[in-house]
Amino acid sequence: PGPVQAGQPSNCNKWTLVNSGDTCYSIATANGISLSTFLAWNPAAGSDCSGLWSGYYACTGTGPTPSPTQGGSPSRCNKWYLVASGDTCAGIASSQGISLANFYAWNPAVGSTCASLWLGYYVCVG
Repeated sequence: PGPVQAGQPSNCNKWTLVNSGDTCYSIATANGISLSTFLAWNPAAGSDCSGLWSGYYACTGTGPTPSPTQGGSPSRCNKWYLVASGDTCAGIASSQGISLANFYAWNPAVGSTCASLWLGYYVCVG
């Protein structure tokens, strides 16, 4: 759809057109999601919803979490990477444009030294 605001998840698969008078809470409630989830998926709206723009589409649903994952990833992860042969935590973080600290925070199962990065499993990268 278009137009959309910046920062929405790449796996968004349900969109709602924002109309005049809509609020973050009203859109979230109408779509069966929590306000915190709505704000995580629509960060440009801002925590007070002052950045919600009429005439733009808000993300109100995302695709399923891929499988398998190693577990422990944040529930609001919206970008995943499939670990391939030769991958390292630092290499994945670099190629995906995230800090190594965030990679470890979002993927605690890999361990603090990346000793448990499993081939063929998805890791959170956004």
